[in-house]
Amino acid sequence: MDVSGVVLAGGASRRLGVNKAYLTLKGKTFLELAVEKLRALCTEVLVVGNHLLPQAGLGACFLEEAEDGPPHPARGLRAALRHASCGTCLVLAVDLPLVRGELLQGLLSEREGASLVLPEVNGFLEPLVGLYRRSLLPSLEAVGFGQGLKDWARSLPPGELKVIPEAKLRRWDAELASFLNVNTWADYERLKAYTPHPTYRQPLRKSGPERKNHVNEKRCLP
Repeated sequence: MDVSGVVLAGGASRRLGVNKAYLTLKGKTFLELAVEKLRALCTEVLVVGNHLLPQAGLGACFLEEAEDGPPHPARGLRAALRHASCGTCLVLAVDLPLVRGELLQGLLSEREGASLVLPEVNGFLEPLVGLYRRSLLPSLEAVGFGQGLKDWARSLPPGELKVIPEAKLRRWDAELASFLNVNTWADYERLKAYTPHPTYRQPLRKSGPERKNHVNEKRCLP
């Protein structure tokens, strides 16, 4: 499929004090899990983040970014769109290790006719798991520290943003476990203890503010 996969792994992880990319779940790092899921669906996989160690055998290209000013999640997206070989990027934050392949496939099935495809959970957009066309780069270049990605997405011209409602998301992930992210050690313990339950139908709630990703240098490893 002519889509670049992008793992956003540049969050500061201030509350955890460790790089979330190297937390583990069932014997694999979050980074390995994210790359594995994207490799199954994408032409290439880019890992965007500072302070990462390129891993031979992972099958990903590593990007670094060092923009001036405060950290902002748009930085990782800008770096990915500048370097991606394909015109569309399937973006996934590294701290979503339970994301289902069916949900990622579902998002891909919705890409026609829109520049940006984002899920909506509990009434909030999820800007760090979605589809971004390279044509969005000029608009993203203008996003500054005072503007969040959710507000930016909502401000796009009519027809640019396609929102995937919760009801449709549940067809691909009934419990919405795909959106269970990690910002604190309590989040991590809850994630490790998570067991799918066939009758559970309420969305799992995430904690903390919008994840931040900062990341120019491209290092590709087989």
